[in-house]
Amino acid sequence: MWYWINFAIKSALFYGGWLYCIESVVECAPWKGALVIAVIMAYLFIVSNNRLADLLLVVTLAAMGMITDSLYGITGMIIYNCPYRAVPWLAPYWLISLWMLFGALIREGFHWLYGRWFMAALLGGAGGVSSYLASMELGAAQFGVSKQIGIAVLAIVWAAVVPFCIWYAHWLELKTKK
Repeated sequence: MWYWINFAIKSALFYGGWLYCIESVVECAPWKGALVIAVIMAYLFIVSNNRLADLLLVVTLAAMGMITDSLYGITGMIIYNCPYRAVPWLAPYWLISLWMLFGALIREGFHWLYGRWFMAALLGGAGGVSSYLASMELGAAQFGVSKQIGIAVLAIVWAAVVPFCIWYAHWLELKTKK
């Protein structure tokens, strides 16, 4: 039972942090969202039962997010609103913070998908697309290509990202267990 209570708390923090971050971008104050994400992540590290694995996941997902969303921006697939960036071709820091938040949750929150790769891919594709579409509906970004192409690319990317993250989280859990 404790697992489900813990999962519910962390899920609420994730979605609340995600929503606040997106809303702060819409208000052109993305630093507020990134700050809230940092506070949530600090809490998640405090309550983590394997801080090293979670830290490695966060760093890995920050790199993956920076590369992936920078490519979306460079290719013009996604146009990020309120683009406060020191490096114009780099993904916005607020978006990288959302990838990091996802990394802080994947090991404990999605371990049940380990070995269920098809389900992980389906949930990843659907969840990734819905997250981007919701952020676009709220005004944080927009497609620079047709909506159908954008959705297809996001679905393919996230259908690969989530199973990889679950595998990597499991691998880290085994390698960092005391």
